[in-house]
Amino acid sequence: MSKRVCVIGNLNADLALYPLKDFPIWGSEVITSHMGWRPGGIGNVLLCLARLGVGVSAIANVGDDAIGQELLSILDDAKIDISHIERSLDARTGISVCLGREDGERAFVTHSGHLKHLDIDLVLRHRKAWKEAECMLISGYFLLPGLGFAGTRRLMEEVHAEGKRVLFDTGWDVKGWPERSVEEVMRLLEVVDIFLPSLNEAQALTGEDSPEGCLERLFARCPNQVVIKMGEAGSIARTREGIFRQSAFRVLPLDTTGAGDCFNAGVVFGLLRSWDIPKTLRFANALAAMVISRPREDGYPILKEVEEYLDNWQ
Repeated sequence: MSKRVCVIGNLNADLALYPLKDFPIWGSEVITSHMGWRPGGIGNVLLCLARLGVGVSAIANVGDDAIGQELLSILDDAKIDISHIERSLDARTGISVCLGREDGERAFVTHSGHLKHLDIDLVLRHRKAWKEAECMLISGYFLLPGLGFAGTRRLMEEVHAEGKRVLFDTGWDVKGWPERSVEEVMRLLEVVDIFLPSLNEAQALTGEDSPEGCLERLFARCPNQVVIKMGEAGSIARTREGIFRQSAFRVLPLDTTGAGDCFNAGVVFGLLRSWDIPKTLRFANALAAMVISRPREDGYPILKEVEEYLDNWQ
């Protein structure tokens, strides 16, 4: 299968514990009824796209330990090209522990581990991966300090020089969005084709409250396409043709970890199919809704399942 998409970013392990009525206080303990253990970060995008039948490769790294090996085995079993994922020696694989509340809200505690070793030299060693792809998704910017602004900008420029499109998802800034972070992201948007922030990220970047205000400010820097993920409020996008809105599919959330990554996979899928933005948003919203409303051990949905799900919502 040809590799139509190359994904670069944070590949770590996710441990999801849910549902919680409330967080435990220090010195106490609570019991949860569900646990999920799986590849996190870009792992969600990779697994989603592979299940949809898209050939996909990853440029990433894992630690030199059993957890890293397990992540590679899971991705390899899913027919994802792992030949461009390096094992960082003397580094432990990073883990994100997600605590999920009963209403689907989440909080994360992350040990970044091996992620600091992903830098521009590692990425450039694997140029072949994006040369063979039609587009590239860069995700988890703030979890990759070794790549940083300079490395990310160089990567984007080199990908564009190959005639490829760049999709970008920064994730949340763990430093709290200081002015420097905002300036860096705004400068990166100048070489981004599709920007994929969540609403709270868009608000932090722009200082605007409304989704429409966020869109206009971001589109001024990324004048091709900006798509904002709004959770239970759906999604909203700005292109040269105007603003497009898509309501969410009402579901009972079970495990919302990776919902944004799965939405991103839906946008990538629509791009590969040359769909218009309304069809793409509807598909991406449906894909994310399906993933968060069923046990992850049941697997990510295949294309036929998503199509049937959409038919039932006609």
